[in-house]
Amino acid sequence: MATGPLSNKKPAPSAAEAGSAASGLRKRPQASAKHANANTGRGMGGSSAGILRFYTDDSPGLKIGPTTVLVLCLVFVGLVSLAPLSAICGTKVHHSFKMKPLFGKVVSNKMQKSVLVEVARIVKDPKYGKYYKKTKKFMAHDEKNECNMGDSVKLSQTRPLSKRKHWNVDEITRRAEL
Repeated sequence: MATGPLSNKKPAPSAAEAGSAASGLRKRPQASAKHANANTGRGMGGSSAGILRFYTDDSPGLKIGPTTVLVLCLVFVGLVSLAPLSAICGTKVHHSFKMKPLFGKVVSNKMQKSVLVEVARIVKDPKYGKYYKKTKKFMAHDEKNECNMGDSVKLSQTRPLSKRKHWNVDEITRRAEL
């Protein structure tokens, strides 16, 4: 192989070089001499489109402007965030927030079709770690008036029947000893 300044010859340009009619590609027009360094300091390589340059004239694909892209993005985000999941999927999402049944002792049955049930639970004190008993009284609906004082009953949550009554007496688990 020969070495020297004449051995590094470049290949001759082919007939289908970029920019020719045979290649089908267009060359980007060169910037004029008086505006040569107008935008080179912004990191965009001299283009005047700024930060919202989504495409070039010679790149393939869909050519839409930045305003159209912004509007489409906002519409999509609005539809996704505001529409409920059932409207998007076409299925109903049913949530059941029913409480688990409570077990308690009847402390009053002086009302018609209503009893007052005391429910006790054991709670751990968060600061000291001691366990103690906490009680709460619930008004419950007794349709047949069969509950007596001291009976142990099972309560289930229902729709509001009155201002304080949101529970039904499901069953009497243990009768009071007389």
